[in-house]
Amino acid sequence: MTGQGVAEFVLSVLLGMVFLITAVPKLRRPRSFVLTVLDYRVLPLALGQLYGRLLPPVELWLALVLLTGSAPRLAGMLSSILLVSFIVGVSVNLARGRDLDCGCLGAGKKRPIGWPVILQDLCLLGASALLVARSTGWLAVSTWSLFHLSGLSHAAPFAPLGICLISLLVILALLATLKRSMISGPGRRAGGPRAPYDGSSRGSREAERMR
Repeated sequence: MTGQGVAEFVLSVLLGMVFLITAVPKLRRPRSFVLTVLDYRVLPLALGQLYGRLLPPVELWLALVLLTGSAPRLAGMLSSILLVSFIVGVSVNLARGRDLDCGCLGAGKKRPIGWPVILQDLCLLGASALLVARSTGWLAVSTWSLFHLSGLSHAAPFAPLGICLISLLVILALLATLKRSMISGPGRRAGGPRAPYDGSSRGSREAERMR
C-alpha cells in the first residue's frame, strides 16, 4: 500500500468510526434527536424535522461507505457538508448566548455546545477535506477495500454503494423490529392488555368490605 493509500485508509476509518459512534444513539431515540435539532432554532420547523429525521441514517450510511472504502471521495464531500452544517448551528447559538445540548451523541449523553465542539468539528472537517483531496474519482473504490480486492468493483462499479445502502436498510429494519419488541415487552404480551382504572368499582368493593 502506497503512502497515499495509507493516508486514505486512516482518514476513512477515522471518519467512519466517528459517524458510526454518533449515528447509533440518534437512531435509538430518533424523536428526541428531532427535538434537539428543533431546539437549535436555525431551520424552519418543516426543514428542521426533515433534517433531524434524515441525519442519523445518512450518518450511518456514510460510516458504512467509509469503513468499507466504497467511495471515500464522495463520502468525504458529504461528510464535509454535514460538518459545516454542525458548525453553523453551534456557532449561531453561541452567538445568541444560548446554552444547549449539542446532540452529538443523541439524547443519551448530554454535552453542551461551546468552542470545544466547534474545534472538534473543524478538525473533522479538515480530515474530510483531506480525504477528498487524497482520493481519486468520486465513485472510485479504495485499493484496500474488500470490494476492490474481490474484483466486485470492477465488475459492477455501483455495487459497493448499493451494498452499503441495502445494509443500511437492513439495519434500520432490525432497529425498528427491536424497538417494537421492547415496547410490547414479554410481560405485557403474557399478561394481556391492562384493564382501565375504574374508581367507582373500587369504591364499591371498599364499601362492600366495610359492611
